[in-house]
Order: sequence, then C-alpha cells, then structure tokens
Amino acid sequence: MKSAVLQRDAKYLLLGSAMRGVVMGSLGIALPIYLGELGVATVIIGIFLAVSNLSAGVMNGLSGTLGSRLGGKRILLIMGILIALANIIYAVTYDVRIILLTAGLAVASTSGAGAGAIWGGPVGAVHRAMLAGNVSDEGRNRVFGLNAFVASIAASGGALLVGLPDYLGILVGMERPTAFSFFFLVLATVGILASVSVLPIKNTLVRGPSLPVKSRRMVAKLSAFNFSDGFAWALVFPLISLWFHLRFSADLTSLALVFAGANLVSAFAFLGSGYLADRIGAVKSLFSIRIATALLTLGLALAPTFNIAVLMLVIRIIMSVMFAPIWQSYLMGVIPPDERAPAGAVTSVAWRASTTISPPTSGYLMQSISLTLPFYFSVAIQLIT
Repeated sequence: MKSAVLQRDAKYLLLGSAMRGVVMGSLGIALPIYLGELGVATVIIGIFLAVSNLSAGVMNGLSGTLGSRLGGKRILLIMGILIALANIIYAVTYDVRIILLTAGLAVASTSGAGAGAIWGGPVGAVHRAMLAGNVSDEGRNRVFGLNAFVASIAASGGALLVGLPDYLGILVGMERPTAFSFFFLVLATVGILASVSVLPIKNTLVRGPSLPVKSRRMVAKLSAFNFSDGFAWALVFPLISLWFHLRFSADLTSLALVFAGANLVSAFAFLGSGYLADRIGAVKSLFSIRIATALLTLGLALAPTFNIAVLMLVIRIIMSVMFAPIWQSYLMGVIPPDERAPAGAVTSVAWRASTTISPPTSGYLMQSISLTLPFYFSVAIQLIT
C-alpha cells in the first residue's frame, strides 16, 4: 500500500462510500414498495427502475469521463448534494410524475438492495479509480475487498432504516405518508454528510483522456460481458423486495431485517474475496462464482416458502458479493492508470444500459404472466454467457 496518501485519503473515500451505501441500501428496498403504496402499477414501477438505472448510467459515464479533467473530489462532492436534493423531493411530494422526474438526478437507484451498494452508484467509476491510485498492485485485491465490506455494512444499516416508517406508525402513531417523508429526510441528511466526508480528500486521479484509447479493445470485451451480466441481474433483483412482498406477503419490517441480515452476513465474504483471487486467480474466481450465483437464482425461484427463499437469497448474495470486488480490482489492474476512470465509466454504462431494459420487462412478466418467469430468463442468460 502506498504511504500516507492511502492512509489519509482512503479513509475518507471509504467513509463517503459508506454514506452512499446507506442511501442505496435504503432506497433499493423502500422505493418499489413506496410506489406500490401510492397506487403505482407493477409495470410502471419497472419503468421507474429503468429510468433510474439509465440516469445512473449516464451520470456514471459523465463522472468517469470528466473525473480526470474536473477532479474526482469535485464529482463526489456534487453527488452528495444530489442525493440530499433527491430525497428532499421525495419527502415533500406524493406526485408520481415528480418522483419519476427526480430519478433523472441519478440517485434514486434501487441497486443498493442486496450487494448493489458496493458498485458505488453513479460515481462508482471515479471512486474506484481514486482508490486504485492509492494502493499497490499487490494490495489492490484486498483493499477493494475492504471497500466492498464497508459499503455492504453501510447498506445493512440502510436496510434497517427501511423499517423506520413502520416503527414511527407503531410507536408514535405517525401517519404513513408523514412517516415516509421523515424517512426520506433522514436519507437527505446522510447525503449531506457524504459531501462533507470528501472535503479533506486530495484529487488523486491521474490526468488522462476522456475516453479509453490504449485500452479500447479490452474495454469493449469487458463492456460486452457487463452488458449481459447487468441484463440478467436486473431481471430479478431491482424488484426482489416487491417479489417477496407479492409472493409471500412480506411486510417492510420483515424485508428490512432480511436485507440487513443478508448484507451483514455477506459483508464478511468481501474480506475473503481478495485472498481467493490471490490464491486461484481472478479469472477462475469470477467464473466459479458466476455459475454458483446462477444456480442459486434458480433455487430462489423454486423456493416453496418464505424461509427457504430467504435462505437462497442470503447464500446467493454471499456468493455474488465476492464477485464484485474481484471484478473491480481486475478491471483496474488491466487498464492503464490514466484511463481507469473513463474505462470504469464505459463498462459501467454498458451494465446500466442493460439494466434499463430489464426492469420493465420483468415488471410486465411478474404482473401478467408469472412472478418467477424473470428468474428463469436470468439463470439462462448467466449460464449461456
């Protein structure tokens, strides 16, 4: 690891990642159910998720390509402010049109459910490039594992926050809409803290081109993989909380405990991901984990009871969370330092583009044909690609 810059800046980078993880971990569970309580149809919720993913992809692309020009610190600071503004809007309106428009701010992503928060949201490319710039090649796998561990623990805290509207209704008799408004204001406060956390950070991005040049062929291959992976993932997991709610009549409190527990247990797998990659190699690790997660997704679809479904979900999250830091570290390792931010942005845009297509498709299939059909399509894509 690199001296004082890592010791100082990495701590603040991890703190900012934790703050964003809290928000994504909360919104990933609460927003689909909140929209459902406002009377929004399942297929429209799927469209909302698509808009959210698309805007996050655009923001990730912009932040990655501009990060080495404008400064990574400035990008992270702006995102914290946008997080606060978006949640304030959620708190003060029940107009679905305004909520959908707010998704254009790219902070209404539901990718925080489960392990999604570890990808860093719409500034993930900048965050990872800055982190990679403060660690040696030998220590990169383990540092990215630690980063994912911190984000996952934060997402667990965010998942627990989802139960806040229920608790406010039970303990103080607060009306449901008011309780949700209070919940969103709490998340807005976290967004402000995310901005404050980056103020001491130095800009450590290596100045380079806005788009990959030397690594364009490698980036094209990795982007193609990310596209198929994102499509398969988004067929199921942006709507997973709603799926539990519809299939097993699970309430917010139960789902909050499920996702908080899953994130908490799986977080410790991150700490072992670096050791696994160092031992058998990144490519072999990624292949093995992908097969396992596909089979576990199938098991989740076939689960006959809530408890068995939760077990399948937790095991699947544990496996999938090991994939993310290994993939992130591998990407940073095969890309020249001056192209890491734009390369990360391009591959993330490919992933986001595919996840924009999946949720509306999944919402339609769940509402009109079968709740479990999207799971089977997801498994097939993962095994084929």
